[in-house]
Amino acid sequence: DLGTALGSLDAALDIAGAADGGGDFAKSLAPRSATLSSALLEAAGVVIRAVADDDLVVPGDAVEVTVETWNGGPFPLRDVRGVLDVPADWTVEAIDVDPAGAVAPGTVRADRYRVVLPPDADPSRLYFRAAARDGEMYRWPDHRDLWARPFAPTPVMATVDAVLDVPETGAVAVSARRPARYVGVDKALGEFTQPLLVVPAVSVAVRPGVTVWPAGLAETREVTVELNAEAGAGVRGELTLDVPDGWRVEPAAVPFSVDGPAESRSVVFRVSPDGAGEGRHTFRAVATLDDGRRYDEGYSLIEYPHIERTAYFDPAETRVTVVPVRVAEGLRVGYVMGSGDDGALALRQMGVDVEIVTPEQVQAGDFSGYDALVLGIRVYETRPDVAAVNEAVLDFARAGGTVVVQYNKFEYPAGGFAPYEVSMSVPGQRAAPRVTDEGSPVRFIDPESPLVRGPNTLGADDFEGWVQERGLYFLASWDEAFEPQIAFTDPGEEPAEGALLVAPVGEGLYIYTGISFFRQFPAGVPGAYRLFANLVSLKAADWR
Repeated sequence: DLGTALGSLDAALDIAGAADGGGDFAKSLAPRSATLSSALLEAAGVVIRAVADDDLVVPGDAVEVTVETWNGGPFPLRDVRGVLDVPADWTVEAIDVDPAGAVAPGTVRADRYRVVLPPDADPSRLYFRAAARDGEMYRWPDHRDLWARPFAPTPVMATVDAVLDVPETGAVAVSARRPARYVGVDKALGEFTQPLLVVPAVSVAVRPGVTVWPAGLAETREVTVELNAEAGAGVRGELTLDVPDGWRVEPAAVPFSVDGPAESRSVVFRVSPDGAGEGRHTFRAVATLDDGRRYDEGYSLIEYPHIERTAYFDPAETRVTVVPVRVAEGLRVGYVMGSGDDGALALRQMGVDVEIVTPEQVQAGDFSGYDALVLGIRVYETRPDVAAVNEAVLDFARAGGTVVVQYNKFEYPAGGFAPYEVSMSVPGQRAAPRVTDEGSPVRFIDPESPLVRGPNTLGADDFEGWVQERGLYFLASWDEAFEPQIAFTDPGEEPAEGALLVAPVGEGLYIYTGISFFRQFPAGVPGAYRLFANLVSLKAADWR
């Protein structure tokens, strides 16, 4: 039985430890002993857990942890001893610990502790983001026990040792190790648990996180800094936005006060260029508290039913790319959002008068007043209302407008949404061609194409520094009315020419592109902005 097996394994573990001094063989047996012990406790109806009275705790504060031992089975439990394991500089104070070592069947033992965090306690970070990546690969930490784990262990662990008296088997030493977790109740779903996470007293975030700034543009723009407090007593201090040489920022500093946990405040800074050159610049927000502590990062809680809740940290900064980019003067663009992308924001930052087309406008098929109509990624998959008025989209082009359709999936050719026949699959070839090498060679099929020549003259440099891929869901075949513009080539494969195609439709133009602008914009890739500016600026008069 389980009791006999556990006793035998523990005896083997003692012998192994004595023989090799706790070497590899003993270490390999230890997890098996823990597994057997847990199985025996469950079979005996004994439940052990460590319950924290809060799920988010701040350095310098304290959290109460109750170690509960429920004996729901028929067997006596004795010699119960519990201990909390915490990082070296944390302290544990016993509040109410039961001196009796026995937990009779049908009873519960609850030991309460107060855990105090030092002011410099490390936040609960994803361990694989602690070091800079090696290219696209994360670096394993020196601590081998973390390797391949989805998350680092909870900082507070409870260990309970006891003896379980089982008839026929006799006395069996058992041990359980449990992470401290917060236990709450959802009115719809019932009881839930969350890991205990250490978070900073102040979370600082900057919006927008990425900005493109046309070279030579002297305007003043706003940068918003968001403060969120978690400290129970609130925080007070001064907020600054640090900018590199070549930029001006006003005001220089802003005093702030956030009264308590879950409270927030937003501060707006005005930034303008003062000799800033082309390239990448970083603005960083810093919150300095009255006691001298500095905070220059923010976190968000990643929380889904199928994964453990975790804190995701990012520096409190906005990355600014000064780009020599131009758009057609007086251009007005309507943007129809699909599954979600940053195209409209990118256009706005380039100086385009862009408007998000409302569902009411879509339903009415009313796209008047725009020079260009841009459809966001996967719009025909996620917006049945857009698919229903596709003829109005085509009519917009026929009347002289420019339609830009970003990447869509197989619904696009299957639904006949393009003005001419297109396909994403050809017998004997790979369906939905894509180019996954972000640095793959690029060739302009017609270097003199109006799309290549203006308003931004494109070159090979515009395709440097791309991230993740060139694009996806390219067209595999198309009607001769479409003219391909760019060929990308993955290593060892034939050139893919269905990434960007232009066709005249009535008095206007229709463009389909599978280029992954939605990945390049958040990375601030200069060439992606310049190419996108050319797309929306293209007019039928230029094409002909």
